[in-house]
Amino acid sequence: MPGRKRDSAEDIVRKLRRADELTAAGKTQEEIAAELEMSAATLYNWRRASTAGWTPTQRRNSRSCASRTASSSGCSPKPSWRRTRCGR
Repeated sequence: MPGRKRDSAEDIVRKLRRADELTAAGKTQEEIAAELEMSAATLYNWRRASTAGWTPTQRRNSRSCASRTASSSGCSPKPSWRRTRCGR
């Protein structure tokens, strides 16, 4: 069974431009995804990443970095319902 295919940055840009053209033509997201041979979820994620100016890899790396930093530094907020015995 072959591995998962990863599109190059050029392919992503080309498909997003084509998706914009199809959107302007009045096609639905499902129709666009089918024509570009991709899932609607992938199209949504690529569009979201492109509007932030990040590539999907940069977004994935920043998310994992942020979660590691927050958990290792212990800066997660304590819930307000968690109180000590003395009520503080």
